[in-house]
Formats: sequence, structure tokens, C-alpha cells
Amino acid sequence: MSKDTLYLLYGDEKFLLDTAVKQTIRKLSDGANLEPEIIEGSLEELPHLTDALQTTSMFSAGRLVIVQDKDLLSAKRQKAIDKKPAEKKPADEEAIENADSDNDEDEDEDGDESDEAEERERAVEQLIAALQNIAPGTRVIFTARRIDLRKKLAKWIKQHAKVEEFKALNY
Repeated sequence: MSKDTLYLLYGDEKFLLDTAVKQTIRKLSDGANLEPEIIEGSLEELPHLTDALQTTSMFSAGRLVIVQDKDLLSAKRQKAIDKKPAEKKPADEEAIENADSDNDEDEDEDGDESDEAEERERAVEQLIAALQNIAPGTRVIFTARRIDLRKKLAKWIKQHAKVEEFKALNY
């Protein structure tokens, strides 16, 4: 895989990022009939993304896969922002609920989190393998506002892609 196949465009300056994405699409499409496909970069879409990377286009000279990052490359957002504040319960009700709950539930929650982390790790490994074996004629553009270089996928893409960062202008 060459760096002409994989692109990472990211940054806080949305206008410059959008402009660079359009220019990159134009540059890659120049003279070639590429079939564009936009995919949301989330854990749920990873199977679809891996299929898109490994499938050869039947009706055009190539394929252009644009991955719009949701949580693949960036740090997880705080879930507290999306949730409504919890209702206050009287102290008596809380004491009764706490006495009735078993410690087993806490262990199950920890187990679910580790299972989810393992599933995510497997999915990321499969995506990296798919990125190493991209179908001929396929070009991939990853876009993101921010990337978390602690993540394995973000490190791998930054190492193997043409990278452009668009920092916010500070006055």
C-alpha cells in the first residue's frame, strides 16, 4: 500500500478541512472515474467499511471511500453531556435500593465493558488488516475534527497515510 492510497485530513478549522476534502476528492478523481462512498467512522460501521475497502468497483475505474470520523480516531466523548440529569430520590428510597442490590451486578457491568473493549480491539485489528490489503484502484480519505494518537488505529493511519492537519486560527 502506498501513501497515494490513504489520506488523513483532520483539524479544528472546519472550513479549511472541508475545503481540503473537496480538493483531495477532485485531485483523486481527476481523469479517473472513481465511485465515491461516504461511511460513518463508528464501531457499528466497521464491517461495512472493511467490505468497502476490499471490494473492487465493477462500474468504474476505482472507488473513493470517505470515512467521516465519529469515534474511531478521536477520544470518546463524555456520555454525561448527552444524558439528562438523574432525578433526585428521597434518601430512604436510595437506602432501600442500595440494600437490595447485589454486588454481582457490578461484576457483570465490568465484564460487559471488557467484552466491549475486546470486541472493539478485534474490529480495529480487522480494519487495519483491510487497510493493508486495499482493493486495487481504491482510495481512502479519513476525516476527523480531532484524533487521539493513543489509539492504535489513529497511530497506524498517521504512520501510513498522507496527513494534513488544519489547526484553528488563534487571534
